[in-house]
Amino acid sequence: MKKFKCPYCNENTVSRFRKAFAGSLKSKGYKCPNCGGRCVNGRESTVFHAILSLTIFIAIIIKSYKDPNNLITFSLVLFGLYFIISRVFDAFFFELEKTWRIDVNRK
Repeated sequence: MKKFKCPYCNENTVSRFRKAFAGSLKSKGYKCPNCGGRCVNGRESTVFHAILSLTIFIAIIIKSYKDPNNLITFSLVLFGLYFIISRVFDAFFFELEKTWRIDVNRK
């Protein structure tokens, strides 16, 4: 399984699964087992999440005006798709960066 580079020690220590759930720039992130630095998904991931959530919000608004039947089911399905799509894109397409939080150990 491919490992990704920690932004602190530049060692390949972060798995794809850990990278998918590392969080955004202001989260605590994933603690590197090698150096103890905390890495998160970068700016591109944050922009992608914002655009995706805005798109889903607009789709829910349009659905509520056109046909409010099964709106709750439609919304839950879209939120599930948002979660899956965002984690897949974080795991495969975006780079890891150092966390922006100052209350965690950042090496």
